[in-house]
This record gives sequence, C-alpha cells and structure tokens, in this order.
Amino acid sequence: MKGRSCSLENLYFQRKKMRCFLAALLLLFLACKDKHPKTVDTDKPVVVTDTVPKVPVDSVDMYETDCYDSFFASGEKLKDTAAITVSPAGYPTMKLKKYIREVLMEGYVNICFKDMDNDGKKEMVIFNYTGGMHCCDEFYVYEETAPGKYVQKVKLFAGTTCVNTNNEFTFSVYELLGYFYTCYACLYVDSAKGLVDPLPVVYKYQKGKLVLAGDTAAINQSALKNLELLKQVKMNPLKEDWDDSGVRKMYALNFATWHLTHGNNYTITKALFDQYYTAKDKNKVWKELKESLEVMEEENTFIQK
Repeated sequence: MKGRSCSLENLYFQRKKMRCFLAALLLLFLACKDKHPKTVDTDKPVVVTDTVPKVPVDSVDMYETDCYDSFFASGEKLKDTAAITVSPAGYPTMKLKKYIREVLMEGYVNICFKDMDNDGKKEMVIFNYTGGMHCCDEFYVYEETAPGKYVQKVKLFAGTTCVNTNNEFTFSVYELLGYFYTCYACLYVDSAKGLVDPLPVVYKYQKGKLVLAGDTAAINQSALKNLELLKQVKMNPLKEDWDDSGVRKMYALNFATWHLTHGNNYTITKALFDQYYTAKDKNKVWKELKESLEVMEEENTFIQK
C-alpha cells in the first residue's frame, strides 16, 4: 500500500505552538491559583510502580507494554526512595524521591536494579513516561558509586524506546522525524515493492556507555534497499514546508537510521545523503535533517561500539 498526502505543521511549528500553549496555560494557572495554597507534605512517600501502569489495550503498542513489564518484573524492586541519592546529568545531587517529583515530574515512573553489563554490579534503571502526543519514553541508567549513591550514565529519550529482558534497548527515529515536511501519520511506503519502515536500532549498556548491538548489517541492508526504491519515486516540489506526501520523511528515517549505525558520523551520513537524495531542494532537506539529528543527540546518549 502506498502512502497518501496530508497537510499539517512540521515539527518546528508544533514546538512553537506548544511553547505558546504552555505559556498561556501557566498564566491561566497563576490567575486561578488559590490565594491560600495548602502546604505540601514533602516527606510523603513517593509511590513507584513495579510495572507500567495498565492502560486500555487498544491505546498502546502491546510490544512496548509487554517489553517494559517483563524487564522491570525481572529486576530487583525499589524499596525506599528516601534511602537513595542520585546525581542526574545537569542537576545537583538530590534524594531520589525529590528527583522523581521535581525532575521526572512524577510521571509514570518504573525503577528496578539489574546487572546490565554482567560485571557483578547492579545498575539502577529508571523508566519515565512524560505524557503528551507522540511522546515520550525516557530511560536512565545509574551506576552506584558508593552505598546508596548513584550517578547517571545513560539517557534514552524518544517516543518508541523499549528494553527487553536481555537488557537490549531498541530505539526508533520515527518520533523524532514524525513531522518531517508532512503530517505525523503520513509516510510513503510501498510494501508490494519492499519499501517498508526502517528497522529499529538496538543498544546495550556496557561500562557506563551505550554500544550498538544486534544485527546492524541487516539494519543497514534494509536502509539501503529502501533508499534504492525511493530513488525511483517521483519527487514533487513542496508548495508548503509540510505538504510532502511522506517521501521526504521516508528518506529522512533511513538516513537517520544509517547515521546511528555509523557512529553518528555526519561525514558518512552526508555522503549517503548526496548519493541518494538528488532533488532540487537537497540543501534545504539536509539542513532540516541535520538539525533534527543534532536535537536527537542532545537528548540521548549514543556511543559507537
């Protein structure tokens, strides 16, 4: 089945609208706030679920839910948030319960302890669902540096991040590029010809870093096959920056996947881009793609094996 054309603001317009919305919401909150607010009990225990909160089956990808459940069920459970101190990247050292309240904003938080790299020491793994449309799963891996003291080593942030009982993190670039010159639901595919979604990239935690795992050769082969097929698709000029049929997004998804499996090397990625994307707007599209990849790298910890 081939993709169809939709019209919607691109990712950057969405972000601008969201910032305006949040500002308006804050003003409304301040205007309506109780003049005599109740005192918040900061010592109240934080409840952390052992598994992902249950949601209606038809509203979530079962692969993600089952994956999270199985992983956290297989780890050692958290017993007392007050007994643990964390040092998150970009934040001062604080108690874990304060971190959950003020940094993770008391989202859908799951915590367990597992030996992620088979070195005989258990890391603390935190999952947080931030909420929001097409967003966002956060994974953090903390290492214990002293009894009860943990330092952040790794962060994964995306809409389709998962982890399995083999301690493998899967990462998809679809959420990042969901509005790449088109609407979120728009993607050009042609399953009859073999043009399909690119495969997710797999990582494992190893000595404080994320390293590539899984069959990267198969991922690369799939991306190259998609790009060969995309070269045969007629590229229509854009009337607006969000008026593409999904072809440009399909290009971007495969280039981004290649980028991850080649050490986030922009020289290598640009060479592949120049080889396959030859439309007249190539400079504009490359600039947009590079900016998106840079955003991804700011929010995630990617280390090449």
